[in-house]
Amino acid sequence: MRIQKLHFISAVFPPWISGVGDHTAHLSAELAKKIEVKVITTRGEKADGLPDVKVEQIFSRERPSSILSVIEAIAADIPEWVILQYDPFAYGARYGFNPYLPLAVNLLKRRCPQVRISLIVHESFVPVHNWKSAVLSTWLNAQLWALSYVADVIFMTIDPWISRLKSWFPNKIIQHLPVSSNIPCLPACRDEVRANLGISPQTIVFGLFFGHVIRTRCLDHVIKACNLCREAGFDVVVLYIGLSVAGVRNCLSHLPVVADGSLTPDEISRRFAAMDVYMVPIDEGVSTRRTSLMTGLQHGVATVATFGQATDPMLMEENGKAFLLADVNAPDDFANAVLDLVSNPLRRKMLSEGAKELFSREFTWEHISSKFLLTLESCTIRS
Repeated sequence: MRIQKLHFISAVFPPWISGVGDHTAHLSAELAKKIEVKVITTRGEKADGLPDVKVEQIFSRERPSSILSVIEAIAADIPEWVILQYDPFAYGARYGFNPYLPLAVNLLKRRCPQVRISLIVHESFVPVHNWKSAVLSTWLNAQLWALSYVADVIFMTIDPWISRLKSWFPNKIIQHLPVSSNIPCLPACRDEVRANLGISPQTIVFGLFFGHVIRTRCLDHVIKACNLCREAGFDVVVLYIGLSVAGVRNCLSHLPVVADGSLTPDEISRRFAAMDVYMVPIDEGVSTRRTSLMTGLQHGVATVATFGQATDPMLMEENGKAFLLADVNAPDDFANAVLDLVSNPLRRKMLSEGAKELFSREFTWEHISSKFLLTLESCTIRS
């Protein structure tokens, strides 16, 4: 049965800088080519307009109970599906905590039983390191359970989370739905971009790309790799794209760094053209929820990343074909993989081609939205 209309609930939306907000914008824009789409989000800065996508700003993070207002908004304009963009740290003012969120979804189901509900889970299980993380993990598990109980379909942005959620709800439809890139891929002249940045043609450019938070990035891996390449006689520079300029400069204080803070998506795309090797050292391992990885694949930059507990099997299968993966607990292996690529332009070219092929095959917004919509429509038929 073909779906005619769906609504997203998302606590963030452009111009707010957020991976989940960008995901909502890109996915809804792609879906709007086929069906009617509305995004219900928070009040505040005026939301960016999207062709063919309605945006309503009706609740507030500062007043957690206001999430209940989505019930009346949806009841006044009934869709076939409501999609909750689930980031547990986004719906409340203090640590994102909002006890009204599961209540709102349950009441919506009672008020509008004909509406089917889906979750897209962007954050879920938190490793327990101390009593604070144990309390946080317990709360997050309880909230995710309560939301999943009501949901008709659940999408997880990384595959390793599926088995754990399946152990809670073995009869639920739970599917993997990766993210894509939130950056356009524009043609750019490598030499021209480098010249504008003051980087000489013979310098090896290491790319880093992430937002505000640097605590999940293993910058010691970056330091070790840069030092190893410099010892081998290569002139290197780190091209950082993101907002944590002071933190990155402080951590990489002995290395040449180009970092200009906030950039437009078009300028970010152009800077990827200047990179020789792109580094994605994530402490839990790279995964299909990382837009930073997707942007590198999209631009065809030879990439070295880490694998760990969060790394998807489909990414492990592409190791050596679309990128190189090193154990997150082996920084020497990461550094050696980087040096191998710096020393081997032909291998960089092979990985570049493999990256673009993988992105085109699995991670475009068109592919992801089609998979998403097909799952919802098949669930509608079974019901």
